[in-house]
Amino acid sequence: MIINYNGQEINILIEYKKRKSISIKIDYDLKVRVLVPKEANQDQVMNIVESKLDLISKKLDEIRRLSQKQDIYKPNDKQVLYMGKKYSIKVILDKNLEKSNIYIQKDSIIINTQNEEDEQIKSIIESYLKKECLKNVKKRTAYHQSNFKSKPKSISVVESNKFWGLCNSNRDIQFNWRLIMAPVEVIDYVVVHEMSHMAHMNHSKSFWKMVAKIMPDYKKQVEWLGINGRYMSI
Repeated sequence: MIINYNGQEINILIEYKKRKSISIKIDYDLKVRVLVPKEANQDQVMNIVESKLDLISKKLDEIRRLSQKQDIYKPNDKQVLYMGKKYSIKVILDKNLEKSNIYIQKDSIIINTQNEEDEQIKSIIESYLKKECLKNVKKRTAYHQSNFKSKPKSISVVESNKFWGLCNSNRDIQFNWRLIMAPVEVIDYVVVHEMSHMAHMNHSKSFWKMVAKIMPDYKKQVEWLGINGRYMSI
């Protein structure tokens, strides 16, 4: 539904869930999600939403200001985002080449290949980024290890549309391979976030206190992911 408030159109999506209380979440795409118990009635929900409209409006304005400050990356077939920097793609076709190869040279990603079809190029880039992501998250994990008593049992990169990082109770940590597209500060935040789960398997105050102690500016990295995360693809 659309609510007009102080000259601003607010897009509100009400989601009925198996939960005990009503919660309002504001996404960086400016959608306001209201999570409500299945048994809640519409009048109750609207009363709570209306009581929070001022705070919602201010948060939406804040997100808009952040978006204007950020150099938002929009994916296309001529550029790739790598560690927060945009690289142009240059394809060199060689029919006699036995195996494709890829490397970075200045501001370009160079691909030597015997097949320049779009899917082939995409596959080469994705494979390269996955390897780079694994190498970098292992490096950043080792860098931050001195802040933790426990060590990860394993570190891997995976395909996911649901998370940037995930740590289970066995201390197996997985990272979304697209994380390699983010600046190193953002990669560090996700690494620290997941390593902190080795001590706190929740998002309690103790958990966030640990994250903040290691990365005092972590909220800035969260904001970068919130704004740019949906564009991190090839």
